[in-house]
Amino acid sequence: ANPDSLGYWMGSTYAPVVVGGILAGGYANEVNAPKSMSNYDRMLQKIEKLDFTTPANKAVFYSGPGQGVRANAFAQQTGGMTIEMTFGGRALVADPIFQSLSPAEQFKVWQRASEPFAKSASGSINAFIRGAKPDRTFRTIEEPILRANANIFRYIYHY
Repeated sequence: ANPDSLGYWMGSTYAPVVVGGILAGGYANEVNAPKSMSNYDRMLQKIEKLDFTTPANKAVFYSGPGQGVRANAFAQQTGGMTIEMTFGGRALVADPIFQSLSPAEQFKVWQRASEPFAKSASGSINAFIRGAKPDRTFRTIEEPILRANANIFRYIYHY
């Protein structure tokens, strides 16, 4: 161990990680979770520390078959951001612990991340919701948060 490193003094292992071209290092024990905690629970706890914010007028939501592809293309063309394009979303996608979760667990982690993503939206939002089911994330989590968010003045729904 290098006594000149912050990790040495903190008693942690520093792990530099590049996410989306950005150096986003972190300490191996950054979640400070008990060793008995499952990887799924660790990821739910980690969501609270990740940044899912977007600039004003840039949040792009989606729900329904094929809508993620449409939303991503729209976001890339307009400078918008889906949840996966936020710093927190890129960190999740790159996280080996997240990748080790089952598809059902990954879905639940994304649902948890949807809360801060919707809460941070402001200005005008775009939502690609053709075929969206009433019991899925957009209708049950994101849309109610968006409707209660006083910082949003325009909703553009793409069907």
